[in-house]
Amino acid sequence: MTTDNETLPRRNTTLIKLGLAAGTLGLIGLVALIGFGGSSGQSATNASGDPAPAITLNYIDGTQSALSDLTGTPVMLNFFADWCPACVAEMPDLEIINQEFGNNLRIIGLDQSTNDAGMRELLVDTGITYDVALDRDGQIYAAFGGLSMPTSVFLYPDGTVARVHSGVTFENQLRDILNELFFTG
Repeated sequence: MTTDNETLPRRNTTLIKLGLAAGTLGLIGLVALIGFGGSSGQSATNASGDPAPAITLNYIDGTQSALSDLTGTPVMLNFFADWCPACVAEMPDLEIINQEFGNNLRIIGLDQSTNDAGMRELLVDTGITYDVALDRDGQIYAAFGGLSMPTSVFLYPDGTVARVHSGVTFENQLRDILNELFFTG
């Protein structure tokens, strides 16, 4: 007959093995996601200097434009959702930058929320005035190699990718990125 003290090492060993197996599966899944650019079937574009993918932006006001129509001005695409606290936290700072840079920068929010009501409420609550387009199926997000929310994609005026940034960008950091990429010699 075994005592509780004798079973404890076997239980700990079993838990450790299960933990390692779960971690390995998670790592394999992450590598597959990164290596294959998501499940959209489009290749991920995330290297500086790569041309932006040929995509159509469907704005919330019902209008459309090709991303390639925006050449001539630096563009920042910001992927967000109403269920993402980090996305919501950075939106007022994006609006400050939008007002500051005016026509010298085009900011477009790409909504990944699950419903119009939540998204429209968020736009009112945050007071943003920059354009918002829909990416409910995640095709545009996947095309740029998005891995976490929020993700911001910076495009040079010629339409090539300047940088893909995953994570929150607040006002000062965003200003630094923009000046580094577009506005200082």
